[in-house]
Amino acid sequence: MPPLSFELKLLEHQPLSEHKYSVLYRIGSVALLSAQVSRVRRRKGWCVCNIILTSPRVIAGWSMQIQMGWERGITAALRIDPNRYSLVFHWHRTTLLVNDTAREALEAIMSEQCASTLQ
Repeated sequence: MPPLSFELKLLEHQPLSEHKYSVLYRIGSVALLSAQVSRVRRRKGWCVCNIILTSPRVIAGWSMQIQMGWERGITAALRIDPNRYSLVFHWHRTTLLVNDTAREALEAIMSEQCASTLQ
């Protein structure tokens, strides 16, 4: 597997309330990440991450060690402090995107549709 890179491309940022927001990122061409962050004043906040793996190559080589590495990388890239937030990761794998052309087409559509919501 190629070295992991957590250069996240922001596709959407949406304030949901005064203390909550959601974001949608693309992780290279291998995954999509959506996260909902809830801030609280006195207790720990929450960051719930859904990661959709879209690369058959990455899915085929997946292991618990890789998953833990991704979780650390995503936490660092999102600049989420585990002392202030409880992080929950939900992992999803899909074989829907089976070739580069289909993946590129979906990424272009998502980027175009989400561009107007960037703040």
